[in-house]
Amino acid sequence: MAVDAKHVIFYGFPFIYKCEGFHTSLSTQYFIAPLLLNMAVYFLFWVVIVGIINRFYKARIPLLLVRGFWMLSMVYVSFSLVISIQLYDDYRWQRDFDVQIYETGIDVPFIGPKDMAYYMEKYT
Repeated sequence: MAVDAKHVIFYGFPFIYKCEGFHTSLSTQYFIAPLLLNMAVYFLFWVVIVGIINRFYKARIPLLLVRGFWMLSMVYVSFSLVISIQLYDDYRWQRDFDVQIYETGIDVPFIGPKDMAYYMEKYT
């Protein structure tokens, strides 16, 4: 929950980099510094895992498969940017508000977010 603001669900691990926009409905706020730190943590994690695997087993990945993955990732990033620009999202370097975390969890695709009514009644 954002302190002195409405109840929202935050996204990001290990740092919060995204939440619902406060300025208009259907918008999102992105925080660039935590997003970059999250990407660095993920990158280092996978470099270590691949390095450990590569020490025992040398995998040869076909160039066609590598190019296919690059193409799919570029299409995904492009569509995400187009949708984000059209919805008047807000980009900030860092969060300018404090948060109180009442519950943590994992977001499962195609299953809606947890019901916040319990927490809204309990903490307001």
